[in-house]
Amino acid sequence: SGQRLHPKTMRTLFGYSVAQLTLEHQLALHMLAHFSADFSQSQAEQILLLSNTRHFLDELCSRSLLEPVQIAGSERFHVPTALRTYLLSSFNALANNPNIMSMQSRFVVQVVGQVQDIRTLLSLSDYPGAIARLSEHLEDIRTGLRFAVDLKDYASVKTVAQGLLRLLFEANLPNEFTEVVEATSKFAQAAEDIAFRIEVLGLQGAHASRFSTQAEAERLWRERLQLSRQANHPFYIADTLADLAVLLFEENRTEDCLILLDEAEEVSGRGGFIELVASVVIIRARVHLKLNELDAARQGLARTEELVEQCAGTSSQLFVCQNMALCYEESGDPAAARNMITRLLRQSFGEHRTAHIGWALGQLGTRFASDGRTDLAAKCFTTAVKVFEQSQSKHYARASSRLKDLVESHPQIEPLVTELQRSPRWQTLLTELLTELEA
Repeated sequence: SGQRLHPKTMRTLFGYSVAQLTLEHQLALHMLAHFSADFSQSQAEQILLLSNTRHFLDELCSRSLLEPVQIAGSERFHVPTALRTYLLSSFNALANNPNIMSMQSRFVVQVVGQVQDIRTLLSLSDYPGAIARLSEHLEDIRTGLRFAVDLKDYASVKTVAQGLLRLLFEANLPNEFTEVVEATSKFAQAAEDIAFRIEVLGLQGAHASRFSTQAEAERLWRERLQLSRQANHPFYIADTLADLAVLLFEENRTEDCLILLDEAEEVSGRGGFIELVASVVIIRARVHLKLNELDAARQGLARTEELVEQCAGTSSQLFVCQNMALCYEESGDPAAARNMITRLLRQSFGEHRTAHIGWALGQLGTRFASDGRTDLAAKCFTTAVKVFEQSQSKHYARASSRLKDLVESHPQIEPLVTELQRSPRWQTLLTELLTELEA
């Protein structure tokens, strides 16, 4: 009749329709409702393990409990939205059913495979591909993670965390990052998996620095340092000391910063961790500049220039380049600073390191604005806004403020900014910007 049914009437109809199925098929349908979007016959077969999955899917379609869809020439299936909501709302009553638990376990196996595919893309430096695959499967991965937690399947929880935490952090998905951390931390502590707890705490500290407070970042990194000492793990000790030293430097706690740098340099030097040695040396050079100890600062910068190429391929190289740029600027060499920032932008884009991308765009935009090159400044600030707009982080607020100030001071660039903001992908804007900078 075209009339909208009352929700209570819809629930009654759904309940009646589902009750017409055998118990085995009722449980299977409830399980299929956990797919966030569409799924293939193969995916259903792997999870349900029915004697004739195709017949079951056809039966559901004939009862309008499932909708067949064609995507890129492939047949897939979709549980209607209203029915899916009903099934999920009534799922808790079935959660302890042994058959449901078996299907949940197989759903987790499927999700772990998706995460491993994402890790493979990351290992090939295909960051756009990894991000696209993450976006496609994110809701199913979150469901699989919840199942793994309920099933106390720590191995799968850890696999998901190792595969996704860094990517979630760089993709500016703070809620999803926190969800994975919370699931992981509880199990890691119970399993006394200290090495993995140390890895997670390092990212948690960086996450807190970006989305929360420096005080919370310091708390997490000091906990990481304590665990690293307990495990007698020299690399993590030196790495955490360096992170804490930067935090203290930024808070003008210079004496405490130098104490940590002394230990970090000694531990990293003894362990042969060149990338950490370079990190410590460049931080110390910045401390010397702050204290107006120019000769010592120049010596530190010169030594870092020798070390930075040895850091290629390490997670520390971008950090070293960023601080070298600041040293050049603070010591009165703006041309060298800009060259280093441009190099940093190009390299961090290749590695999809969004914090470094945002920092470099902010630095370049500020320089272009002061030089009167407002079009380039607008491109830098607008791209930075789009990098972080999904997260609403401190980086996003800073980039938005810079762009707003620029437009207010130079209203003639507003049409350009409006045009740039229409771009659906910041990666496109950044590619065009790098081409322009290198022309």
